[in-house]
Amino acid sequence: MAVEINDYIYLVPFVIKGDEIFLKTIIPGRKATKKYSGGNDDEKD
Repeated sequence: MAVEINDYIYLVPFVIKGDEIFLKTIIPGRKATKKYSGGNDDEKD
């Protein structure tokens, strides 16, 4: 799952068990931010 918070994309791995969804952690993703925001970051790799 990808979540946008303050113009930054975070990756959130999760587990689905029955009717429950358990979010494991949150990982900031520089590459995901570029991919999903479609914006031009001022940063260079």
